[in-house]
Amino acid sequence: MMDYLFFFIGFFVVIRCMFYISTVLISLTSKASLSTYENTWAIITGATDGIGLGFACELAKHKINLILISRSNEKLDKVASDLKSIHGIQIKTIAKDLNSFHKNPISEFLAIYNLCKDLKITILINNVGLCVKKKFLYTSLDKILEQIVLNTFSIVFMTQLFIDDLQKSNNGVVINISSIAGLIPSPGACVYAAGKSFDEIFSRVLQEETQIKVLCLQPSFVETKMTKDFKYKPLSISKEECAKGCLKDIGKVMCSSGNYKHWVSYTLMIMTRDFIKMLSGFSDYV
Repeated sequence: MMDYLFFFIGFFVVIRCMFYISTVLISLTSKASLSTYENTWAIITGATDGIGLGFACELAKHKINLILISRSNEKLDKVASDLKSIHGIQIKTIAKDLNSFHKNPISEFLAIYNLCKDLKITILINNVGLCVKKKFLYTSLDKILEQIVLNTFSIVFMTQLFIDDLQKSNNGVVINISSIAGLIPSPGACVYAAGKSFDEIFSRVLQEETQIKVLCLQPSFVETKMTKDFKYKPLSISKEECAKGCLKDIGKVMCSSGNYKHWVSYTLMIMTRDFIKMLSGFSDYV
């Protein structure tokens, strides 16, 4: 009896490993095919810094018009001006502090939708997020709420409001920016990691319900403001590398690390989960 039990356990482990390897190979060998999105519109939250800015730059290269959402008018104007002059695309900017949306999220997110509803939106990138590097016990309620609003409210409300338009486009894409922190326990980032784990489940269920292209990006260290204080950032990549790697995976895989370095990083972390404590430097925070 025990022999059969161990056989089936081993069998399922092998199947899971094969599935993981096939996903990695598909991701590493795929190429971006964005010609069908040319002259349509992509909407990006948190678009003036980090990964969001990386996506804006990469999409602009493919002549995709942009709706950029960020809280800083000054940064929005600069990014829009730079991308327009280089790529000759149309850009619409929306200055909103999504962190304040917890007071009346329905009306606030509806206001964003109403500003964009007449445009042919084919790509939604839910990028905005916040990580407070502190142990949960010592994290204030205000900081907990901020993380929930930016990491969870935004992805749910933005997707619900734009999903019908994306379906009607017949080629719509939702890209949800998660994190490797949602896959592996991340001491010192409890609320952030839980929110990023939510992103994956939300993405998987969304694709099953809508049958549109949904991609959950789960990167490791990317050179952004969010990671600037981390002491150890092995196998880190630039925001442009992250965005480029993700875009080539559209329609190919459900979840992606977006870059071969991050597939390696994830594999190493799975092999020894305690390794994450040394990598993240969370022990420096209390």
